[in-house]
Amino acid sequence: MVGHILVVDDDLPLQRFIREVLESEGYRTEAASDGLEALERIAAHRPLLVVLDLRMPRLNGSGLVTRLQEQHDDLPILVISAYREVHDLARQMNIAESLLKPFELDDLLQAVARLMHREGDNTNP
Repeated sequence: MVGHILVVDDDLPLQRFIREVLESEGYRTEAASDGLEALERIAAHRPLLVVLDLRMPRLNGSGLVTRLQEQHDDLPILVISAYREVHDLARQMNIAESLLKPFELDDLLQAVARLMHREGDNTNP
């Protein structure tokens, strides 16, 4: 397995599609439909990367990012959103990688690979 990725999106068909794409590349995935569920999953089994949408019920993406940065400041995050300002919003939240929906599969895979590579650089042998 290449790594464990948590996909957080309330759009279930898109969530499933992202998981299938990542799993076809050898990643192990888990899913959550909102920020609170994501926090529960992270507490149970910390992923190497979180891919999340900004607009979700209960705890939205920006709220989740804030909590993750407070509790897991070294956890890489990829923000995906239909908001045209997604890249500006991501920069404001100190997120290195963001994608505007709809996105190209290659862009998703390249962003994930970059973030997973950074995570690998931060781990101790």
